[in-house]
Amino acid sequence: MGIAGKWRIAEMDLWDQDALELLGPAFIEFGKGRSGQFRFIAVEGRIDCVHKGRNGRPYVEFTWNGHDECSRLVVVAGPNSIVTAL
Repeated sequence: MGIAGKWRIAEMDLWDQDALELLGPAFIEFGKGRSGQFRFIAVEGRIDCVHKGRNGRPYVEFTWNGHDECSRLVVVAGPNSIVTAL
């Protein structure tokens, strides 16, 4: 089982649900290919992702770029790992 699909961001330590969903439902989406996207608060971006597995569990390594309040480009260069909570 992979983690491709659209996942709702239901909770973050620093913000309440109203803040998270300022521009609409907060989510992160991993496409079946290398593409994806996310949105929370006033941050939106695109993801370049690689689906992998480790110890029989799926995960995704990704880099992203996006903007905060339509004014500033944010770029993260380097893999981040998301492991399923199965």
